[in-house]
Amino acid sequence: YQRRVMGYKPYLRSALVALAPSRVDFFDSRLAFINSTAAMSLVNYLLGVGDRHLKNHLIDCRTAEIIPIDFGMCFGHATTDLGVAELVPFRLTKQMTDAIGPFYIPSLLHPMATALTAIRKQRKLLSAMLSVYLREPAAISRRVDAKAAVNVVEQKLSLHNPCDVLMGQVRMNATPSIAANLTGIDMVIRMGVGAQQAQAPTRTTHRLPFSKGEGQPMQQQSSRSNCLNSEQEMVETLLSMATDPDLLTLMWIGWSPAI
Repeated sequence: YQRRVMGYKPYLRSALVALAPSRVDFFDSRLAFINSTAAMSLVNYLLGVGDRHLKNHLIDCRTAEIIPIDFGMCFGHATTDLGVAELVPFRLTKQMTDAIGPFYIPSLLHPMATALTAIRKQRKLLSAMLSVYLREPAAISRRVDAKAAVNVVEQKLSLHNPCDVLMGQVRMNATPSIAANLTGIDMVIRMGVGAQQAQAPTRTTHRLPFSKGEGQPMQQQSSRSNCLNSEQEMVETLLSMATDPDLLTLMWIGWSPAI
């Protein structure tokens, strides 16, 4: 992963610049790209949409909005079923962060937190719609556990720590190499990126390392041990996980994590 990143070139940003006839148009296009990326990323996480490789994303050449396609791997199946489990909540690789700009975290944080707040206000309606959808013949034929799928979405809407949600799905994966390394995977998921934390000391992170000498994850500093305190904390945690080199290193090479 690191070797591939070293040879990186900002193709996506260059394409967005080329599409814009003027600098003003470029800023408008970049804003559209940011907002569509924020909406897509949040929905992908809530509904567990995986398999987000390069061929499952399109760009509208008129507006610069990103358009996701192919939702076959939804409700966490890319984590629970694939031989190489997906360990990031959505695609936010270096090509995308460079296209957004150097302040990509605050650029995505506000629209994602705002959207999450609005969605949580309609959580009962969303759960009812999902329950009906998952009981359709197509879902039944794929042996989707409707109750379990809706329960995971409910956990996410309740601001459960994404690390806990992800590990719960990883434990369901029957791949021998994954089952034999659950402790190591758990540690990588929870540790986060020390460099990011050092650069942003005021940010609250809930990706905690193992407590010294115990081998078990530390308890979260919250009134509910497995829940975060706000939509902003939730989005910060998701952005940290999505851009973590350690997690991207464990992704399937065909997912192109270095691009």
